Amino acid sequence: MDSHQLRQLKHQHKVLITMYINDNRIHSRVAVGSEENAV
Repeated sequence: MDSHQLRQLKHQHKVLITMYINDNRIHSRVAVGSEENAV
C-alpha cells in the first residue's frame, strides 16, 4: 500500500466521521425539538 492510497483512506475515514457526527447532531436537535413541543 503506497502513501497515496493511505492518504485517500484517511480522507474517506475523516469524511465518514464528519458525516456521522453531523448526523448525530441533527438527530439530537430533532429529539430536543420534539421534547420542547411535548411540554
